[in-house]
Parts: sequence; C-alpha cells; structure tokens
Amino acid sequence: MEGATVMELINPKASPAVLFVSWQGGLGHIMRDIAIVRELRAVRPDVRINWLAHPLGGKILLEEGETLMPESASSADYNEIGATKALDGFRLSLAKYVYHGRKAWHANALLFEEVTKNHSFDLIVGDEIYEVRDAIAAGAVKLRAPTVMIHDFFGSLAMSNGYRV
Repeated sequence: MEGATVMELINPKASPAVLFVSWQGGLGHIMRDIAIVRELRAVRPDVRINWLAHPLGGKILLEEGETLMPESASSADYNEIGATKALDGFRLSLAKYVYHGRKAWHANALLFEEVTKNHSFDLIVGDEIYEVRDAIAAGAVKLRAPTVMIHDFFGSLAMSNGYRV
C-alpha cells in the first residue's frame, strides 16, 4: 500500500508480529531501531517484536531486555569483514570490503528468506538491509509481508567539497 502509514499496514484486530532486522554493526543503528520499537509499542502495546540482529546489535538488544530470534546466531558479522579483510590501519578499502562482503550479504539475504518463509509476520522493518533489497531485485527473495526499509543515504554520486548539485 503505497503511501500508507506503518500503523495502517498492521492488522488492527490482532496482536501484530513484526520482524525487525538490524544487521548493521554501528551502535547508532541499533539505538535508532530500539527507539523505533519503543514508539511502535507506545502505539500498539500488544505488538510482538521478533529481532533478527547482528552479533553486536544482538548484545545490546539483550541488555535492553529484547528477545532475539534463534536465527540471529547465523547472521553474518559485517564488522568482522571490515576489520579482518578491508582495514589497513585507519583506512578502510571499500573495494576490498565489497569484494569480501558479498558472501556474507548473500548468506544474510538467504537467512532473511528462510526466516520470512518459516515464520508469519504482519510487518517487516529492516535497517539498511541492502543485501535483501538486492536479492529481491534479483528474484532470490520474496517479500511475504509489508516491508519498511530504513536507509541512512541512498545514491551513488561522489560526496566531496568540489561536487555541486
């Protein structure tokens, strides 16, 4: 339903089940996700949140009293890729990160497909789930519920002092 609010996507008669996917390793992402879930619970106290999260994010979620789906244990650690494959001192090679990250992104997209195939959700919220977006476009993943994807930025234009819009 294009143009619908998140709450309009959720069945008003049932206790809604929401899958929240938070695979990014930055703590800013997980804190933002927790804030969103708090707001969902303020509007719908009966909402059931199912977390599929990155290992570091999962630790924060557990500290916040949230419950992780068991499948979270199978999610790839994107920070590990950067630290072991693409980091050179304080420089991160984006080309190396993308090259080494493709396998992990593919694995997480397949994990998403498995979770959404085996569990029923009324709504899916994904924080920077680019790998899922790409797998949907390639036909490898099927969306089975209304889905909201959160992105910090979207685009491919170089950002520098010399660039003007």
